[in-house]
Amino acid sequence: MVGVEHFLRLYEYLLKRCRAVIPVSQYLADRINEKIGIKKDKIFVIPISVDSMRFAPKAPSDTFHNLDVKDQEILLTVTNFRFPDKVALLEEFFPALARIMHIYPKTVFCIAGGGPYLKTFQEKLKNVIRPLSQRIHFLSYVKNMESLYSIAKIFVYFSHLDALPRVILEAQASGLPIIANPFGGIRELIQHGQTGFLIHSEEELFQSAKRIIEDDRLRENLGKQAREFVNENYSPQAIGSLWIKVLKQIQSE
Repeated sequence: MVGVEHFLRLYEYLLKRCRAVIPVSQYLADRINEKIGIKKDKIFVIPISVDSMRFAPKAPSDTFHNLDVKDQEILLTVTNFRFPDKVALLEEFFPALARIMHIYPKTVFCIAGGGPYLKTFQEKLKNVIRPLSQRIHFLSYVKNMESLYSIAKIFVYFSHLDALPRVILEAQASGLPIIANPFGGIRELIQHGQTGFLIHSEEELFQSAKRIIEDDRLRENLGKQAREFVNENYSPQAIGSLWIKVLKQIQSE
């Protein structure tokens, strides 16, 4: 929330003088309307797109063979450890993930992303991490994300600072079911019970992950519908058509 407020204050002068404002999510559009007072008829939501040819269900890559995760149930998250509002919620929900790992011995948790708050995160949760250290992998920055998605079974994402997280779209396009908290633009990306689960507590996280781990058919259906949702709404073609429509509308006014 602090990040969005800071952005709005920083660009308020410029935004008020724009002919049109184009945010990436309805969440951000509503904040611009409420906090700056820009009329809704001057705000046009155009989300980011994702390349569903690059990000697609694939055979597991051997890029991460050093992790020794063959035949493991990999829970994956990607976060930017430069922002405390992103890290704080991962800290809050981490014990529920550890609980899953204790119950299901083949479960592995991979965390991609780096930043100055990573060491702080590891230090705060050292008592939780230490008993599971062989099954928790901190991968830092990963360039070839499509290979990482290919070895994962569930994508989890928690944040209090997001307008529209691209990594959720990439994971969905890769055919992964999503578990995330319904903050900001995140809720616009997940159809609860159809493409994944929106959770509000540690217990909801635990129960959602448990359902997916124990039910292969559910996992496959959630992942399939997630990819279909992205192809229909966030493909370059869909977003390109929306840009053309919006620009024509702005030009005609």
